[in-house]
Amino acid sequence: MVVDDGGRILPEIKVALSLDAYEAPLELFTAEVIRSSEEDDLALIRINGDIWGRPVPSGYKFPFWQLGNPEALNIGDPLLLMGYPWMGSGLSRSYITLTRGILSGGERSPSGLILKTDAVIAGGSSGGAVSDGRWRLLGLPTFVVSQDAAQLTFFVPVSRIPGDWRRLFR
Repeated sequence: MVVDDGGRILPEIKVALSLDAYEAPLELFTAEVIRSSEEDDLALIRINGDIWGRPVPSGYKFPFWQLGNPEALNIGDPLLLMGYPWMGSGLSRSYITLTRGILSGGERSPSGLILKTDAVIAGGSSGGAVSDGRWRLLGLPTFVVSQDAAQLTFFVPVSRIPGDWRRLFR
């Protein structure tokens, strides 16, 4: 998700580092990893040009997400999850998928807070967005635990973005 108008993107580290040389590019821009944290499962990348090698035009402003405050959430608060799952997309990942759920809880792990929701996501949605009703970015979906027909989706809250990374945002 783009987090500032300078083209900085906050994906999960596994999304930022999983480049497949055998897959045709689906993107219009190229980017470089400028920070990464395996502990937080986050990376910070910066768009540096387009797929034809041209730089981003001087002064170009990317549309971006405002960061929300996931620490202020309460169990039962509504959430919106967005991603580009493989399932139901004709194998092209060309359509965004929006699902709804509520905050179901959270857990503190050695690496920090991780939150969970009952919103259903499918494979390929990692690195998507978890938002509140005011379209503020609250976190990034990271993994799913399912059993029979039940599913919990876990997400890394934006409160885990390291402070020195935030200072890079414009």
